[in-house]
Amino acid sequence: SYFSDARQVIDGQTWPASLRDAALQEICSKECGRTLQVACVYGDLTQRLARCHCRATSNLDVVDVAQIQLANLRRKLSKDSNVRLYRGDSAALSLPTGS
Repeated sequence: SYFSDARQVIDGQTWPASLRDAALQEICSKECGRTLQVACVYGDLTQRLARCHCRATSNLDVVDVAQIQLANLRRKLSKDSNVRLYRGDSAALSLPTGS
């Protein structure tokens, strides 16, 4: 079967645009810092999150268990992106308290 990652297809299958845009506005209105995105997503959410972060002082970390999802996302990102990709199970992250 064929699966498309085209934005029009994905937007119809995931959050309504108004909800997605409201979440982006809330996240992007905060001071620069670190953001953790649990699981790769289809469409352009990660790229939009990366654009609203200050490149010099912040990072967007994305964790996903599926290598194919990470590879797909890597192809969409610019070479100077402030996005770091990690392969792992989000239920088993070992992060310091308060991070």
